[in-house]
Amino acid sequence: MNLQKLAHCVIALGIAAINSAPLGDAAEAVPHFRTLPPPRILYICERVSQATSAERIRAVACSDVTVAPLIYDDLAFHHLCDKPLEETEEMTRAVTETGAKFVEDCLSRLTSFDLVIASFQPHAHSNVAERIAAHVRSGGRLIFINPSWETTFEGSPLADIMPVAFDGIHRRWVYSCGPATDHPLSRGIPLELTGAHWWGPIYTPAAADCVPLTGFDGDTRFWYREIREGGRIVHLFQHRSGRWQWGDSSSSYEAYEGDRPDESEAWDAFDQRLVYWLVHGDEAFPILVKVIASSDAVAVAGDMLKFRVDVENRLQGDRRVILDCRLGARRVRKTV
Repeated sequence: MNLQKLAHCVIALGIAAINSAPLGDAAEAVPHFRTLPPPRILYICERVSQATSAERIRAVACSDVTVAPLIYDDLAFHHLCDKPLEETEEMTRAVTETGAKFVEDCLSRLTSFDLVIASFQPHAHSNVAERIAAHVRSGGRLIFINPSWETTFEGSPLADIMPVAFDGIHRRWVYSCGPATDHPLSRGIPLELTGAHWWGPIYTPAAADCVPLTGFDGDTRFWYREIREGGRIVHLFQHRSGRWQWGDSSSSYEAYEGDRPDESEAWDAFDQRLVYWLVHGDEAFPILVKVIASSDAVAVAGDMLKFRVDVENRLQGDRRVILDCRLGARRVRKTV
């Protein structure tokens, strides 16, 4: 069986610990970013159901993550079979008031967090958005994840700090988050493996200091910005996805790829890069690895597969590293 497009399946998570293990002893090596203090993260989301992303980030980044939902309307609806367990109005009000106090407490101490991750409608929660924007202008770090399709920032308190803008006209369907650019936040991570099923704006850079992390010109992409005051912001139109979110159409068997591989390893690597690089910069990932193979690479069982590995030292001085490259195969009929 031919395994086509192997270039899209090589994951180079090859930043092993520097000077923490004998050269060549990969079994004892750990990624260098793991030697740094785990960032303290505040995850502000619209609803409790969005907290699954926070839990995944907590797991892969080994970080202290505080989750602060803004709305508790999951208590307002019950199916008839739930009626005996339905909360009273007093109980619902108590939960809502307690939640609001908790959010206020988190917002009052934003400087105690190394990174804020936000996923809510910026126009609907303008007070929260305004305080987060002020925090970023003071040098804070922010990852904003779209809470739904067609999220825009024009006219909201986040508009002047976000790396993206929308012309109000151009939208498109998006079926993949990648490929990665050469920015240190995404370089070498095979984000073209990640599926998407998303409709919304073709975001454009909001200013000259906005840098794309994925995709090509004219695509809906992930973006990064560092403002003059020192704040760092990443915008993700989508974060992770379900296995069904793949393919450019389900109208034909050739286009539908429901059996695509698990994309979690690419997302795990990206989440780790986002969290630690935004907080620690190049010190977290002093060595970056990018695997390069021919776009028409085909490997047959028993044949030797050759590909190029570019290694970049982003800090001064010599570095002793162990490269841990993982290879996965994916059989496809078309270019990703």
